[in-house]
This record gives sequence, C-alpha cells and structure tokens, in this order.
Amino acid sequence: MCGITAVLLAGADTANGVANGLLRSGEAATARDWALTASKCLTHRGPDWFGCWPGKFSRPASESQSRVAFGHTRLAVVKPETGAQPIVRTDEHGNTKTVLVVNGEIYNYKELLETYLKNYTDELRSDCEVIAMLYEELQDFEKVMNLIDGDFAFCLYDLQKDCIFVGRDRMGVDPLYIGHTAAGSLLFASEMKAIHRWCVQVDQVDPGAILTYNYNSAKGMWMEREKKLLPRYPTNRFCESPGEPFGDCTKEVLANVRNTLEASVKKRMMSDVPYGVLLSGGLDSSLISAIVCRHANDARDDGSHVYWPQVHSFSIGLKGAPDLIAAKKVADFVGTVHHEFVFTVQDGIDSLPDVIEHIETFDVTTVRASTAMFLLSRMIKAMGVKMVLSGEGADEIFGGYLYFHKAPSAEELHEETKRKIQLLNHYDVLRANKSTMAWGVEIRVPFLDQDFMSYCMNDWLAPWKMISGEDNTGRKRIEKHILREAFDTPDEPYIPEDVLWRQKEQFSDGVGYSWIDGLKDLAGEIVTDAEFALRERTYPFLTPESKEAFLYRRIFEERFGTASARHSVFTEASIACSTSTALEWDQEWKKNKDPSGLAMKEVHNGKK
Repeated sequence: MCGITAVLLAGADTANGVANGLLRSGEAATARDWALTASKCLTHRGPDWFGCWPGKFSRPASESQSRVAFGHTRLAVVKPETGAQPIVRTDEHGNTKTVLVVNGEIYNYKELLETYLKNYTDELRSDCEVIAMLYEELQDFEKVMNLIDGDFAFCLYDLQKDCIFVGRDRMGVDPLYIGHTAAGSLLFASEMKAIHRWCVQVDQVDPGAILTYNYNSAKGMWMEREKKLLPRYPTNRFCESPGEPFGDCTKEVLANVRNTLEASVKKRMMSDVPYGVLLSGGLDSSLISAIVCRHANDARDDGSHVYWPQVHSFSIGLKGAPDLIAAKKVADFVGTVHHEFVFTVQDGIDSLPDVIEHIETFDVTTVRASTAMFLLSRMIKAMGVKMVLSGEGADEIFGGYLYFHKAPSAEELHEETKRKIQLLNHYDVLRANKSTMAWGVEIRVPFLDQDFMSYCMNDWLAPWKMISGEDNTGRKRIEKHILREAFDTPDEPYIPEDVLWRQKEQFSDGVGYSWIDGLKDLAGEIVTDAEFALRERTYPFLTPESKEAFLYRRIFEERFGTASARHSVFTEASIACSTSTALEWDQEWKKNKDPSGLAMKEVHNGKK
C-alpha cells in the first residue's frame, strides 16, 4: 500500500497558488503544484520513494500540465526495484497513452496477464500496471474493475480521450477521499489530511465505486460523466443452498468456508519483502496465523524464496492482558517467532493526539482500538517488517460481536451483518489501514476477500449464523459458530481447542480492561462539567455523548479544524460495535453510552 494524490484542477483555481500556500511568487499554480503539496502529507504511507506526473517542466506550463497531476508516495512491497509510480505508458512513438497511480495490490495479476495480455512483451514493472494494460486492451473500465482481484484505490488518465477513471476495491480496504473546491476542482487522496484545507467538502469515495470524468472546456472544469457501484460481494456465483435450512451445517459448507479462506490467505502472502502476522490470540487472527504458517512451511519445503525460516507474529497489550496470554499460546502451537509488546495506559494516552490525526476520526470505539495497533505498528516497522496479515472482517461476516446474542431471528442477524459490512470502511477497515500505515506497514485482511465473502454472505447461510441452541455435537452455539466448526479438525488442528472456542473480545478490551477505564478517567479530568454541558453549542454536528467522546472531538478539531474534515467522519450510536439499527433489539441499549463489548455483561465471561 502507498499514498496517492490526483488533482483535476478547474481553471479558476490555477490563479490561487499564493492564496492556497502553494507558491511563493505570483505565478499561477498548476495541478502539479497542488499534487506536490498534498503528497507531502502522505509520506508516512510511502517512505520508500516519491513520484509525480507530469515530471519536470518549465513555466508557463501547457494546458494539460496545468489541470491534471498525480502524486505517489511508495511503500515498496511487490517488485521493489521496478514498481515506482506514477506508471506512465507510451505508444510506439513515445507519446504518453495512459498514466496510472495506485495504492494497493492486485493479487491475480499473473492470471490476468496469461488470460488477456498474452501479446504484451514488455516486462511488467508492477503488479498494479496490469490495470492500465487491461484498460488499453479492453477499452472497458467497468470490465477491468470486475476482473481485478485485490485491495486498491487508483486513478487512471487516458490522455488520448482526455478522460479520468477512478476505482476503489469493493470493501474499501484501501482508503480514498474526494474533495471539491469552491472553484470546482476535484482532489483525490488516500487520506483526508492531504486535501481538506482546500476543500468545501470531503467524502470517502464509495467502496466499489467506478467514476468517470471528462474535461469541459466551456466550464473550465472536470465533470463527472458516469458513476457506478459494484456490489460489496457478488453472491450470485454461490446461489444454491447445499443443506436444509435450520439443520446442522453440512460438511460441504464447512469445507468451502475453510478452503476459500485458505486460498484468500495464500494469495495475500504475495510479497518481495519481510512480512508477518498480527496475533491477538482471538479466533480470527489465530486462524490467519495458522494458515500463514502452513503455507509458509509448504513454500520453504518446495524451495520457494522465504525471508525467514519461521513466520514472525506480533501482539500488544497491557501487562497481564487476555490477548497477550492467548496470543503466546497460539504462537507456540502454530510455530511462529512471537514478539510481545507491553504498553502502559500512559503510553496510550500520550499517543492519542497522533493516533487521532492519523486515523482521521473521533469515533470512540475506533480511537480505543487504534491506539494499541498504532503503537504495535511502530514496533513492527522498527523490526524491518513492511507487511502483515490480520483478522479484520470475520466478526462482521459471521456475527461475531457479543450483541449478536440478542438478535431476534436468524434473518435479522444476517441483515445486521450486511449493515456492518456496508460500514466497515468507516470503522475497522479504516482503523486497520491507517493505524498501520502511520508507520509504513501494509496490512492485508483475508476475511474480506471477494471469493470468501461471496460464499459466506449468501442469504441461505443465514440460519447457520444464529447464536442459539446446540450444534450436532451437543455443543452450545456461540458467536461465529460456523467459522469455528469449519476449522475444528481434531486430526490436524489449526489452533488450540480452547482458543478455537474462546469467547469474543473486542480488540480495545482484549489489550487490557484497564485501558478503557484509563481513557474514561482521563476524559473526566480534562473535560469539565461546564464544557460538557455546552457540548451541543460547541459541537452541533455529531455532538459528543460522553466526556471521552468530547475529548476525542476536541483533539480532532485541534488537528484539523475545518468543516470539510469533520463532515468526512461517520459515527453513530452503538453498543458492543453494533449499528444504530440493532439498538432496537433491546430498549435498554439506547440508554447505554459506552460502546465497549463489556457493556454486554450478561454474555461476557471476562472480569474488569
């Protein structure tokens, strides 16, 4: 993953260089000036190299140089020697055809080359270059988006058609923001901080978005020609139920869940630099770690290149935290070289301003969980690791949060998982990407693979997600029961049985229960009763509901301070990570102001 910027400049903005702090002289600002300035805010995402298109030019610039520019800060993970961006492709006469800037990885690029691009003789410079090559070959941007399998956000400029294409992966694993200036310019960036100060409005580009822009010379600005949205997960490829509704989950279903996750993990091990796994000791990260170890062992045995004889795993928590204890047990079982980092409540508190600046949100649950991940990522980067695999997404797919115990029916539980998945780019996916990329560490999330989700999000699977009754072994069903059953293979166990059937901990809870108490105490000391009483006047938009939320909002406003920044944030009422819709399941939930999983006392086995 990297950091990208794209500037589609309106004519009226070219004269605003001095006003926007882009130029020292009175010269007109080109799109390149804007892209260079914006990209400086993203160097943490790409510390290995920087590139900009257009390249060097003399003033006054040509019209095309004045109104389009791409910037790229690179984190080199695949093809580090040749994969610099922006990727500029030329015709046989040396004229530029397309320019591409990408944040992400394309996991099936080799298959696409073999199937659609056999006539291309040039050596591929990057896995991402296949996007431009496919577009040139097919001349159908929507088809390209449906063919590529990966995590990505990109902008592609077809100079011959004077057309800009923008795409983001279906789940929004890689962030992308769009900003609008008052004069009509369009600015794209991997993070809001790169563009918000120039914009009257900043939003996330929708996951799965396919955007097309053409330049309107009469209006002197770029205009959206077409917008389409790909579904988060195309379920039509697995439309037939293989079993009886409300019966025991069949061996075929369990095998398909297991095999598709295995395949997802394997494709995400594509790397030319050292990588590892995040291991919290919960079910999801433990399964990912176990699968990575199995495939790494196979690769080593067949003579494939591996950086270490063993996979390295990483965990973090307060002293004595539940996650640390479970993670060490799993690491010993699956055979990783395990690294355990212990932080204090004060360590976390001291980092809060930087955490909020990097994750670009004031959502309470996200801030709580991001802090430990932010600290851990710094340690991981210090050890020379540039990519990690992690377990985000399983709770949303299988109903893993504790509040799902109160789902009134299997159908409603499944609908809630759909709602959760629609919001992932605002919460866990945002946290995972920005907390790690704050230190130049790429994160990959196998549970959000499109094939895995296409299978596991089918409506016919809903009855088997319900958390009630017993399974065919007489075991009481708990959250994510299907996933646990799929990997319950006693003859060749993936992880220890007690971890396989361990109850869910939210990451912010699992790192140590005193962490949340410490945050609440801090907010109580800093935010006065008088300030909190005036919270609606101080923050009329998304008014904080607790002193802790008030504190995070204050830090956010101090770091950003623009209307466009605050309006780019999404947050809603929640309990134990629920959507606001699920609060209707229990009227008492609406009275609760703490979103922690510990609020579900009747189903939680932990102790403060």
